Amino acid sequence: MFKKKIIFIFLFLASCASNFQIYEKTGFSEISFNNKITSNLKIGQLLKVTNIENGKSVLVKVEDQKKITSARVIYLSKNIYKKINLDEKFPLVRVETFRENKKFTAKKAKTYDEERYVKNKINTNKVEVLSLSDNKKTKKNIYLKYGDFYSEYYATGLMKMLRLRLGDKIVYKSSKKNSHYVYIGPISSLKNYDKIHLKLKQIGLAGYDIIIK
Repeated sequence: MFKKKIIFIFLFLASCASNFQIYEKTGFSEISFNNKITSNLKIGQLLKVTNIENGKSVLVKVEDQKKITSARVIYLSKNIYKKINLDEKFPLVRVETFRENKKFTAKKAKTYDEERYVKNKINTNKVEVLSLSDNKKTKKNIYLKYGDFYSEYYATGLMKMLRLRLGDKIVYKSSKKNSHYVYIGPISSLKNYDKIHLKLKQIGLAGYDIIIK
């Protein structure tokens, strides 16, 4: 009888853990037209939204569920922008599901289909904020980074493929010892970023790191 109780409790805990999956996505947000927190996730889902530049975060609940097909990861209210001091030019955020009761271990959600192509070779959804100044007049640009790659051959092949799609001027390669990187940039506006993101998504290469500098 005692063993049966242990098995039942174990199965219950396992079921609770498997029913909760972590969603974590880094990218650009946008001010919602109806001033509601809008996401792909279900209404009422608790999310932690973090401003990548300053580390400030806020907990929000999804108020409107829509399938987001653009390059945005979430739509936020103006009030949230003010709370975490989001830069309206490049509002870079990390969005994570948040659970008040962390009793159970959650499993990572599956990577999006468009990222599977490069998931074993490229670390997705990582962000670096480099050379940021307190001077508001400083001009910042977006750079997209692939790598690091141990094989220069693979990095060179990726660079050539991206140049065919995006042009020679904004795609380049950088190497340090046995680490090789491919960059796209500078990208001066979100409008241009959206166009590039769409092209990358179409060829299954939306798994880049975002750098603002």
